[in-house]
Amino acid sequence: MKCTKEYIGYRGRPISPGPYYHGTSTALNIQHKILPPEKTKVQTERRIQRLNKVFFTNNIEAAWHYAKKASKKWGNNPCVFTIEPCGKIKQMSGEQSLFGPVFYADYAEILGLPEIWINKK
Repeated sequence: MKCTKEYIGYRGRPISPGPYYHGTSTALNIQHKILPPEKTKVQTERRIQRLNKVFFTNNIEAAWHYAKKASKKWGNNPCVFTIEPCGKIKQMSGEQSLFGPVFYADYAEILGLPEIWINKK
């Protein structure tokens, strides 16, 4: 399903291309859409700002980092979804950031089954 998109680049540059990934835990039983904590009442990160947004990256290693953190908090296995961000999509950091670039969107459609963490380093 295609969703509407409005891109906001990083510091005046075009947004970095996908594919885009969202790291989480299988304990949350996410099926078709990733919704922000404000709607689900489930918060996988420590952030207190932008609770009405879904965060993601185009860096698969960074997505695994976030998946491991979510798994420690919620239990079960870390997993990474390939996603299609929807709504206003903003790039928050550049390619050089430690776990980035980081983006956020209003919500995200899941494009396929998650890849589950099994003996990944």
